[in-house]
Amino acid sequence: MKIKISVWLMLHEFFHLSLMPDEEEGIKAPHTFDVAATENMFGDILSDETSMLSESIGLLPPDGLSVSRYAFYGKYVTIDVEYSGGLGGEYRYMLPEREEAEELLREAERCNPGPWGNHSRVTAHCAEKIALECAGLDSNKAYIFGLLHDIGRKFGGRHMGHVADGYSYMMSLSYDEVAQICLTHSFNNQTTDEYIGKFDTTYEELKMIQDVLKVTTMDDYDRLIQLCDSLAGSEGVLDIEERMGDVKRRYGSYPQTKWDSNLALKKYFEQKIGKDIYTVVDKDIFRP
Repeated sequence: MKIKISVWLMLHEFFHLSLMPDEEEGIKAPHTFDVAATENMFGDILSDETSMLSESIGLLPPDGLSVSRYAFYGKYVTIDVEYSGGLGGEYRYMLPEREEAEELLREAERCNPGPWGNHSRVTAHCAEKIALECAGLDSNKAYIFGLLHDIGRKFGGRHMGHVADGYSYMMSLSYDEVAQICLTHSFNNQTTDEYIGKFDTTYEELKMIQDVLKVTTMDDYDRLIQLCDSLAGSEGVLDIEERMGDVKRRYGSYPQTKWDSNLALKKYFEQKIGKDIYTVVDKDIFRP
């Protein structure tokens, strides 16, 4: 089960007996949170406050969650984790921190140097800039997804094989959300029929890709990385039709359905943010 853990933290205002906005929201609208992860004293205070909603003291005993890798000081944050097992179950983070993602890319480039590394950085830049303009999207998360969408190229110059490699690699690190992006970025319409390049997977890898695509519900992060992948060159941001034309020249074909879907994605996000995509991503300025 994927959940959001909403983390409340004590601020000095609390000691002046005023409610923080997030504390007030937790009391007035507790249904908006799956789990409240707090330090011990504040957890006791918050549980006493919210317990009065059911006219009794203490809704549930606290569940221990270690977040020692993270330093939270005086701000409200939301982190993606996976939880299993009821009280006392296990939490695991679904994507790496920004610095770790950047190191994963550098390590992959050392294993398999090539222009794909800077292509990934341009994709990450575009994803972050567009997400900053989109309500409901986390720009840091979008950046990480863009940075690691091609991480399967760490293991060599495979075509469709890099999709299987990236998915398996991220799953092995328990970064399930990144694994999904590694797979969906190549299949706008959730079919392998549109893949551009060699089908250089094993039968088992191809079946895995197809099976995962069948059960995946794509969201705006998947769509965003698909768009940014079609904008990103290795030296900067490209015109989307020039980029697709270059791919067509190199591979000999480009499915019209995928061409049309990329243009539709550009239109979708431009309507969503009310701005020209090329302006948002600094097309003529940004260099990796």
